[in-house]
Amino acid sequence: MGSMSVSRQFFLLLLIPFLLVSALALRLIFQFAHFSAEGSRLIQNLQKTVVLNQDLRRGISAQINDLHGQFENLDQHFPQKFGETNYTLGETQTEYLKLDIGEQERLTVERIRALQSELGVMSTQIFERLRMGNRQEASHRLLVVEQLGERIEEKLAALNEYQLAKIRGVSDHLNEYVAGSYRVIFILFASLVLIQGLFGFHLKRRVLLPLNSILEASDRVRELGGEIVWSVMHRNALESEDQEMIRLALTRMKREGEPNLIVLFQRVLAANWMVRAIHESGIRSDILGGDSIALSEFIQTDSELKEGMRISQFSEPQSQNKRSIQFAWNFEAFAGRSPDYAAAFAYDALYLVRDAVLQGGFSRSGVKSYLDRLIREGVRIEGVAGPYTLGTDHDARRALYVAEVRHGSFRLLKALPVN
Repeated sequence: MGSMSVSRQFFLLLLIPFLLVSALALRLIFQFAHFSAEGSRLIQNLQKTVVLNQDLRRGISAQINDLHGQFENLDQHFPQKFGETNYTLGETQTEYLKLDIGEQERLTVERIRALQSELGVMSTQIFERLRMGNRQEASHRLLVVEQLGERIEEKLAALNEYQLAKIRGVSDHLNEYVAGSYRVIFILFASLVLIQGLFGFHLKRRVLLPLNSILEASDRVRELGGEIVWSVMHRNALESEDQEMIRLALTRMKREGEPNLIVLFQRVLAANWMVRAIHESGIRSDILGGDSIALSEFIQTDSELKEGMRISQFSEPQSQNKRSIQFAWNFEAFAGRSPDYAAAFAYDALYLVRDAVLQGGFSRSGVKSYLDRLIREGVRIEGVAGPYTLGTDHDARRALYVAEVRHGSFRLLKALPVN
């Protein structure tokens, strides 16, 4: 087929936007009346958050009132009733987090959940003190509970203000949208479509897929007889709020009992901060890092704090394979540093494509035929990052290597075969 002429290319560049704008204009004319109804739907959705906010406020207030009542008439069924109320509040908080709320509101709900957990622990301690006849100590702890209640009330009030502000914002936006010009409507609509697409892409790639992996890992831990006692979600680049939340969690870990193992699924900068925070908290639990920190730049920063730390990775550390040794030597001579797993994977991928071209031919069908044969026959490929096979999803299946940090380098402990 001959190449398209320049004039036709310009014609298409002019025609396609015109057709798109015309189609959008027609669609907006027919859907203009729909915007008001859509705005009402959004407001109703936000009003649901107000109802849940009120349920949380009533539930926590009832807990504190019941606790006050124990000083006058000790109810032996109080722990059970308190636990049932806690469960109901937890369900309400979960429903809240399922709604279409902003990041600021989500963080506030999580803080309310943390404060409520503290309130629950403190209330149980007060009941035990009352049961043992130690009213003075119970009264002292009641003051702490009341302070927690005040802090929760502040968070709930802030949450309510966020919701009201969002409702006002939606209403103002709709009024402005209706009063705006068609040109502004076209721009906003195109922007919303683009933003929606980008948001959906990043939501799936950076939130839903990682969360699904974490849930699967959690289920697998429980299947193997383990128990996850703490989990802290945070941004890849830690902000002050993330650091505060992590420090609080570490403090409570230290106070309530150190776990057997702390696992870090973080980027290098966040993991560096986390390791320092763990040591500063006085926690001496074993630490296991994921493959995202299996980098020399990580283990060489604050190396004395990371001595003995274990890291899982998909590239074989200190491989005795001659090809791997030669690759590492050449890379270090060229780059001035040891190769990490990303460099080794890129090298293996490049040579896989080279072999596919040599064996299957310089065409899409030839390369695909070669790769399909590797998948079908389960051919073992020797790479500089270690041997691997290709799965039906065209992703590499590599052994999982567990290494220990010793003197600023990785020492292989065990290789777990591909399942």
